[in-house]
Amino acid sequence: MHRYLCTLTWLGLYLLIGGGATWATSGSVSGSATPTIPIEELKPGQRGFGLSVFSGTEPERFEVEVVGVWENVKPGISFLLAKLEGHGLEKSGVIAGMSGSPVYFDGRLAGAVAFSWPFSNEAIAGITPIGAMRRQSRVSLSRTQRPVGAAPLEPADFATGEFPLSLLTDQLRNFSGALFGDAQAGVQWNSVGFGPKVLDLLAANLGSVVPAGTTHTDLPSELPPGASVAGVLVDGDLRMAVTGTVTDREDEQVLAFGHQFMGVGPLELPMATSSVVTVISNQLTSFKIANIGQVVGAFDMDRATGVRGQLGLVAPTLPVRIAVQSEPVHQFNLDIARIPKTTAVLVAISALAALESSSQTGGIQGLDMEARLS
Repeated sequence: MHRYLCTLTWLGLYLLIGGGATWATSGSVSGSATPTIPIEELKPGQRGFGLSVFSGTEPERFEVEVVGVWENVKPGISFLLAKLEGHGLEKSGVIAGMSGSPVYFDGRLAGAVAFSWPFSNEAIAGITPIGAMRRQSRVSLSRTQRPVGAAPLEPADFATGEFPLSLLTDQLRNFSGALFGDAQAGVQWNSVGFGPKVLDLLAANLGSVVPAGTTHTDLPSELPPGASVAGVLVDGDLRMAVTGTVTDREDEQVLAFGHQFMGVGPLELPMATSSVVTVISNQLTSFKIANIGQVVGAFDMDRATGVRGQLGLVAPTLPVRIAVQSEPVHQFNLDIARIPKTTAVLVAISALAALESSSQTGGIQGLDMEARLS
């Protein structure tokens, strides 16, 4: 039997208790905004188009036909329902990763593809109005509105030495893409370097988690409307990300997804470029095979109608080193996103992924943790 030692050195743990990002300035950004159209002006049968990436990095056009307006589904928020066509959407249905895809009518921006229904026979999408999304872009952040760190475990958990799996799964459910009823958010979960056991654990709580690649080629960082964009939760030798689509771009500000990520409000999440290899049609939910690119900014706001990001903004992360003591020693250098109440579970998932990636998942295992505080 082997005993494996994992040493996690939490360099910069002070970020959990004192540091902060360079927040966006108050007020809306300058520059001319894309003209918009209220969904109340749209009629069933009216046709428009949307933009999303189906291969590579270039947004491509798909066709949109209005089905109707789903009124007051959430307090003060109605959604446009529309049928999507082109690029095989008639067969695939709405594709995971299309969340945020901008939709236009008469040359004006109506909103973002946000959700759909599994096993649907048609590509019917819920579209979040752009007016609701832009209202969040005017929210200013002060230093007193920084996200809080991870919630500590109860002392009893340490005293008994028992760590039920529910501690992990309960935290993972914070990332769940369920919106209301059977409707599901159209983001795509991606991982790099995670083995099948960890992927099964994630999939049981997050839905489909698709292995992705990491490209070392610089991808276009402009992130125009329709571009693929990723929020990176774990970065480095292992990666875990959630990918969607840019809805609106004004100066350095980006609006994406068309729905909440976790709904935590102020957020510190690295924002990266992404490219699409291909689309896989699936009876449950079709998805994109993607490569995650370089970090180019950060998401700083997460609300019911979408996420807001800023190009050039730096989100502080938690540096973690995992060393699996075996023959040979396997070392993983990671940066963990500081997401409220979930930093601990991201560290745990990374440790499990490191063990499985090192093919050291059998026999007795030990975990030693070392932290350095500033």
